[in-house]
Amino acid sequence: MIDDLSVLGTLFRRAITAVEAIPPWELREMDAPGVCPAPGACISLKDRTLSIGAVDEPFTLMSAVKPFLLLYQIQQHGINNVFQWVGRQASKLPYYSLKQLEHDQGIPRNAMLNSGAMLLAAKLPGDNPQDQCARFQLWLRGLVPGAAFDEDLDCLGDLLQPGSDPINLQLAQRLQRAGSIADAAAAYEVYFRTCCIKSSVKETAKLARHLAFHPQDAVLAEVLHQMEIAGLYEASADWWSRHPYPSKSGVSGIMFTINPGQGAAAVGSAWLDSGGNPILGQLILPGMLDGSQYKEDWAN
Repeated sequence: MIDDLSVLGTLFRRAITAVEAIPPWELREMDAPGVCPAPGACISLKDRTLSIGAVDEPFTLMSAVKPFLLLYQIQQHGINNVFQWVGRQASKLPYYSLKQLEHDQGIPRNAMLNSGAMLLAAKLPGDNPQDQCARFQLWLRGLVPGAAFDEDLDCLGDLLQPGSDPINLQLAQRLQRAGSIADAAAAYEVYFRTCCIKSSVKETAKLARHLAFHPQDAVLAEVLHQMEIAGLYEASADWWSRHPYPSKSGVSGIMFTINPGQGAAAVGSAWLDSGGNPILGQLILPGMLDGSQYKEDWAN
């Protein structure tokens, strides 16, 4: 992994320039509550971090919370139980696809799909959605001491407005009809509460570092496998073929990548591609993990 701040700075600036050269019709710049406020990048090694840009202001994790939700539930319930609830297969359809869930008869194909994460969120311990999320937040704080991991109440309020997201509500209702969850409305709420947990780029890199240095056991292998097959949704296979590092993205603009045993890196920006994956992260993360990639892709 890069361990030179000047190299990271050069990579970051050139990546920003590359994004700015993309035609506007190929670029989605998000402008909504909970979205990354400004570009930033952070590498978290075992003994130090390297950062550039806006890395300290928290914004919502959105789907980037899903690997940690999976890790938490495996630790709570065991691998065998969790993978009776969700599958281990990739999906070629978008992460919010009701068609995929219907095809799979109400059993989410993997834990990185919205339906899979919604099911896992619904099974968090607690008396109600707010309590369930609060207990999960407490666990996250144990992974990154000093991080608040608060909820973004403005973003959450928008998402919980009646009729604001009929597609995800349909996913919850389909899960309930399949018997996978007991209460669609409660599952919908706790899912979005977990998605609205805030983390800065630096805090996300430190969360990801926990995966990089987690004991090399079956639990870690399952979480990383899910990131490999579905971390960038239907674009995951193409990403993995070019950059074989477990990665996860979120529509808030965060994206992180793991280099097991070495460290982790996170990038934030408001620029997304058509699949909902952050463009700046896709450009810069391979170079952050591998100095030879830096020399090959960004020379001259």
